[in-house]
Amino acid sequence: MNKGTEEQTTASLEAELRKALEGTETAEKTVSSLSLQLERARDDLREERFLYLLAVVVLLDVHFFTSMETWSGPLAILVLEVIGVIAVASRFRVGEVQKFTDKLLAAVSKRNTN
Repeated sequence: MNKGTEEQTTASLEAELRKALEGTETAEKTVSSLSLQLERARDDLREERFLYLLAVVVLLDVHFFTSMETWSGPLAILVLEVIGVIAVASRFRVGEVQKFTDKLLAAVSKRNTN
């Protein structure tokens, strides 16, 4: 091979390599963007499911609490439901409830240490 054809071949290979790398970067950006959109959609669905579950719990509470004659039954049920709702929120990865729970537990532990 003479020197001129080597340079042309090298230049054409470099150009092809640049094009391939540009395509790879574009594909990586597209994949990254789509995976981010998918994660957001999943988070939205988890939050929506949690809100539906919370609405059902509130409706059932209204029904059962109005039929109870004492205040101790609803209070016991409410405490158990709060624990359950926190567990479900953690399972569904609802950030707002987790932040509220963390703040509440930090305040309680701070109060107990003083």
